[in-house]
Amino acid sequence: MAELVFASPFYGPALLIGDHYDKTYGLTYPYETSRGYLVPSGKSWLIRAETSRTWSTHDAPAWEGNISLYTSSRFGLDTSYTRYSEHSGDDLHSPAFLDVVPTFSFARTEKWDWRVGAGYEGVQGNTHHDRLKLIYDVKYFFASNFRLDVDLGTSLASGNTVFEVSPGIAYHWDRFEIKAAYERRSISNVILEGPKVSLALWF
Repeated sequence: MAELVFASPFYGPALLIGDHYDKTYGLTYPYETSRGYLVPSGKSWLIRAETSRTWSTHDAPAWEGNISLYTSSRFGLDTSYTRYSEHSGDDLHSPAFLDVVPTFSFARTEKWDWRVGAGYEGVQGNTHHDRLKLIYDVKYFFASNFRLDVDLGTSLASGNTVFEVSPGIAYHWDRFEIKAAYERRSISNVILEGPKVSLALWF
């Protein structure tokens, strides 16, 4: 019973959206020919390049660059670099985060994409820390050209655990995307949170 409860966040979404791993998909730009980016036949890969700005607490605005790889095989890769430009509490000074996380779409349809990942996070503050980064992301393509996101993450090491949550809504136009989100990142007793605006290009 404990195994079923623990595994439910992974097999549950696939059952709910009807993903039985019996369909082969190609990729296309979001809303180009279908609601999301999955089509019966198409490209074998897509890349999403994003730049974003977060207005955070502690007078610590942040810039972030992100490049994500999506493939028709369900495997992918998320890479990002985030830099906070001011002091953010007593324990961290202008912290920076570098993430390299292989991902897997464990539940997907034309409307849904549920992904998990495990990889590397480097945290640079007063000192440098190498950490294990875990992510759990949900994308729902709804209505015309709109997408809802919920991005969860944590990174683990011998020091303080980092927790991240970022719900948001995106609008697609051709190969471009604009997204508004709210991001919260907690590091020990320091909480960095605030609105986030992103611009992205799919290619």
